[in-house]
Amino acid sequence: MDTAAALAEIQNHPRFLELAAMVQRDPQVLQQILPLLAQEQPEMMDLINANREAFAELLLSAGGGALGGVMSGQGSGFRLTPDELQAVSRLQELGFPRSTVVEAYLACDKKEEIAAGYLFENGGFEEDQK
Repeated sequence: MDTAAALAEIQNHPRFLELAAMVQRDPQVLQQILPLLAQEQPEMMDLINANREAFAELLLSAGGGALGGVMSGQGSGFRLTPDELQAVSRLQELGFPRSTVVEAYLACDKKEEIAAGYLFENGGFEEDQK
């Protein structure tokens, strides 16, 4: 199975959005969920293991907005280094939803201070976030 097909299968799983929301709220929860998933749905875990980076990007972008369809099968995407992920987390700690933070961070060429200013100036709070 190619990467795009594997990602589509993962993304279309009935509980994917729930998992993505949980991971966006607390990334550590993924370490607890993956062993359970391996026991309950080994074929899904095989897909995830074969596409780890793309799966991480898919979880990160599942919040919607402009990045929501970034992994829609074209094989394109984005990667954040551990330092960049920490910057996203710090921006999120300011009270902004993760999907909005990622969009702002990328739009501001991964410059944390500029992204923070952008978020505050443009009211990056989303009323309808879960």
